[in-house]
Amino acid sequence: MATDETGNFERVQARLKELLDGAGDTAKLSARTVQLTYRLFRDPRVPRRGKIWAAAALGYWLLPTDLLPEKSIPLLGKAEDLFLVLRALRILLAETDREIALEHWTGTPEELDRLRETLAGWDNRVRTALGDLVSWVFGERDGSGETSPAPRGGG
Repeated sequence: MATDETGNFERVQARLKELLDGAGDTAKLSARTVQLTYRLFRDPRVPRRGKIWAAAALGYWLLPTDLLPEKSIPLLGKAEDLFLVLRALRILLAETDREIALEHWTGTPEELDRLRETLAGWDNRVRTALGDLVSWVFGERDGSGETSPAPRGGG
């Protein structure tokens, strides 16, 4: 019986280590991304458009008021803030030459390339989903892409 308990304990320890290692990788990527953003913002070779997007997103995120307040619309309110910050980061990286970004990146070149690809793919999917949602809300599509009349209140 002691052998079974030892085996279970070792499996739990191994699983916990996997989870912590994964969280550590995510934390490192997040810290590297924040550091990269700061360094790119200070680099005079980075185009002004990317810097303006980054500054505007950060300013909006820090403002106490939102277009979609978290208290009124919890899920969409938080998603809106996240969308704007990640979109600004995508634009900043897209506007910056890869070689300049690599000078400031503390991870591997492959990690930076994956970050850029992930942000671009995520941005496209979110823009499509938001466009479909707005169209559906205003009656332009019924969710399957078909045109339908706007929803009406009734009674």
